[in-house]
Amino acid sequence: MRAKFFPSFVMLLVCAFSAAAQIVDESRSSAVVAGSNINLSIGVNNSDSISDNRIQLELLDAEGKVRGTASKDVRLKKGFSIQKITVAAVGITTSEIDNIPWYRLRYRIGRSVGIISLSELLRDVFDLRVAASEHFFPGMNYSVRVRAVNPFSKHNVKRVAVEAELMLSIDTESDDDELKLKASGVTNGDGFALLDFKIPESVKLDSDHDITVIGRKNGVVRKIEEDLDSD
Repeated sequence: MRAKFFPSFVMLLVCAFSAAAQIVDESRSSAVVAGSNINLSIGVNNSDSISDNRIQLELLDAEGKVRGTASKDVRLKKGFSIQKITVAAVGITTSEIDNIPWYRLRYRIGRSVGIISLSELLRDVFDLRVAASEHFFPGMNYSVRVRAVNPFSKHNVKRVAVEAELMLSIDTESDDDELKLKASGVTNGDGFALLDFKIPESVKLDSDHDITVIGRKNGVVRKIEEDLDSD
């Protein structure tokens, strides 16, 4: 099985606390990675009265190197609020996108300072797992079960749009010796999507078949290619 990971994705949680007036709420913070930008929604509990503050962020890679910064002046009301801010990552290649979950976010919000781990905040990040039989025959209804699961929390991920293409090698006298069948679905609350392919009764199947499955949610894209064999 060959897995390909594609950019455009991500969500965040906070792992640091502060005794200061402004406290970041990890369970209510999130982020989405879109290309080289990380769009953050940071949950802040402010015990002060309404006050003007400055949000300062540094994006740190796995080695602690600063890969991006952002700052924003905000007026915090007393109590809880969501503060939105974007950090532009600098010099991140396509291959490095998959390492972003290991990045951290150093922040200062008013008198509160701390570090956020991105891996706990990637709620919409998912991997695909495919269960498909290697044995099929003409006329059958061929079912493929796809599961989307968060690679960090191991929780199932729902509402992932799934598309699949089944490429069948067929025995024919013409040059057209491949038959493409397509199916699509959306993962349910348990993270599963069941895709059905109706194989025509009239075809004579050869060997060397394969299936490609692509899942998409909020800019996160995952692709799996798997070889099948009808022998």
